[in-house]
Amino acid sequence: MLQEPFAYPGLPDAGEERSFKTTNSLRLDYVPMLPGRWLFNAGYAGVSTLHEKNSGTYDLLANSINVAPGYDFGRFAVNLVGNYAHILKRGDYSNNAGGYRRYAENFSVGPLFRYLLNQTNILELSGAYASRNYFKPPPVGNPGDDMTARAFDGYLSWMWIFKGGGLFNLKYGINIDHADGAHYSNTGHRFTSVLIYPLWKKISLQASGDAYLQDYANANVFFNSVKRQDRVYSGTLGLNWNLHRNVSAIAQYAYTRANSNIFIYDYERSIFSLGVELRF
Repeated sequence: MLQEPFAYPGLPDAGEERSFKTTNSLRLDYVPMLPGRWLFNAGYAGVSTLHEKNSGTYDLLANSINVAPGYDFGRFAVNLVGNYAHILKRGDYSNNAGGYRRYAENFSVGPLFRYLLNQTNILELSGAYASRNYFKPPPVGNPGDDMTARAFDGYLSWMWIFKGGGLFNLKYGINIDHADGAHYSNTGHRFTSVLIYPLWKKISLQASGDAYLQDYANANVFFNSVKRQDRVYSGTLGLNWNLHRNVSAIAQYAYTRANSNIFIYDYERSIFSLGVELRF
């Protein structure tokens, strides 16, 4: 992984950010067969990131659960989706001696509408109430940097499934955050595309692109009373090789460029990754 903040006159060097990282994840899905047209699915996911360098700054441990009861009307289905995530982070408090401390918990609930245009095209529309709670208090005397928020999250998605296990997805998402701290209330618009394209037998190309445009509602008094605007662009390119029905090997490159009119939020990141996925 390589993540380098851009240097600016008058600010100390943030230091070398290059590091190896190990990401371990586990996902459990429960999808029972219910009588009639009733639907239900639930899942658990756990993720741990461990860094070879700067581990006391970036290491995370996250756990999440989701439940989605619903009803199938034929070509149209509706689910009530609930999600909860709890995140632990190292090094984010001055007195935690490098150990893990509660960093954040997120909760959301709302309807998901899915419409089958035909056998290969699916539309989705979702809207949810979200609560984002950050446990680390803002700096003394600076309540404007409290990131805890109540929010609306929504998206509209079109998915095309084609022969050989291929998939193309376009998605527009919106978030409207009302934060406890004036510096973090914002509206964000996200545009995402995903392509999975079979290349040869059990090898497929995976590519994605994402643009996230955030406009903050209030002026930041610590940066010449400027209203923050972030423009974050990212993309991934990789190969997936199905070695066995239960085993896949993945190689991927991911790039992120964050542009902001407040300089400390500018950064550039490149991630090269190799991984193995086991499915049972």
